[in-house]
Parts: sequence; C-alpha cells; structure tokens
Amino acid sequence: DDETGNPGPESIQAAIRPVAAGTYTITLCGLATKQFHLYVSGQDFSGDPQSNEQSLDGFIAAGTTAQYVLSYDPAPGTGIAQFVKQVSFATLRQDLRTAVGLGLIGEARFVANLDKILAEGEKALAKKGGKGRENKKEAVEKLREFIRKLEKAFKGEKDDDRDEDDKDHDKKHAEKHEKPAKRFISEPAFKSLASDAG
Repeated sequence: DDETGNPGPESIQAAIRPVAAGTYTITLCGLATKQFHLYVSGQDFSGDPQSNEQSLDGFIAAGTTAQYVLSYDPAPGTGIAQFVKQVSFATLRQDLRTAVGLGLIGEARFVANLDKILAEGEKALAKKGGKGRENKKEAVEKLREFIRKLEKAFKGEKDDDRDEDDKDHDKKHAEKHEKPAKRFISEPAFKSLASDAG
C-alpha cells in the first residue's frame, strides 16, 4: 500500500496510445502467488472514454502467466468487443492448485476429485483417432461435471454423486467419531474457476 507501506493490492496502470483496431493479447506474469483485479478501458479517436470497460478478477501463481484476448476498436460507439481469458485444461488445473495455495478452496479429497475430472477431460481431448467429435463431447461433459461440483460446494449442498472412496472415507471418520474435513470454495475462486471452465 503506497500510503501505509503495509502489504496490499498493487496497482499498475498501463496507458497505450494510440491503439489501432484489432485483437490484442494481455499477458500477466505472476511474480508472487496472489489474487488480482484486471480492469481494461479504452478511448475513441478523439480521446473520449469508451463506455464499455471490462474487468476480471482472478489469481495467479508465482512463475506462471495468464493470457487474455482483447478485441478493440477505437471508433466512436464501438470500443471493447471481447475480453476473455485464454484457458486450457492445463491452465484450469494450475488455477485450481493456485486457489488451494491461497486458501480459497479446500478439503483435499474434494480438490483431488476436481483435478481428476479435469485430467480426464484433458485426456479425452488429447485422444487420437477418428472420433474427434466424441472426444470433444466427453471433454465438454467433464467441464460441465467440474462446474456442477463447484456449484454444489459453493452453495453448501451435499454432493450425491461422490465416488465410493469418498463415501468410505466419510464412514471411517464417523466410526472414529471424527468430523470429516469440510469442503468449501470462496466466492472469488468459484467465480473464476466456473467462468474459466465455462
């Protein structure tokens, strides 16, 4: 924090002028593992602000990058047409690990199950052979399953389609009169992971 000297949000403003109409890539480089807020706005040819600024919240691990695609036109009345994160199964799995490291999502078995779903989707998409459309369908279904599990945890709902290992694990805790670790997901983690998977 510039005023207090205490650790706090860091703000960087990058003004790039003039910007021609086109598609641009914004790359964030993680110098530390932390949450961030990315805000993008534009100006038209006369220097007046465009009305369709965009913002995204996310998190990034030290030593990794996150890329965003920005389509922009400085003509009056146009501005930012698209602003999305470049996402793959690998980046989604990295974001899941980063969220765990930041304490934004928890319960080891829950996280392992989410990672397993993403690994299966990644494997389905990478399959070779003449069934490309079926492979994509399987990968998309894994992403939907991932989002469903995130939503249930975020809403605090019981996950009825847990696998037998999860149910056995809970049963062993009950026999020892222990409470199993509570699964949770914070709002920033839910919004970011669900949006990226979507």
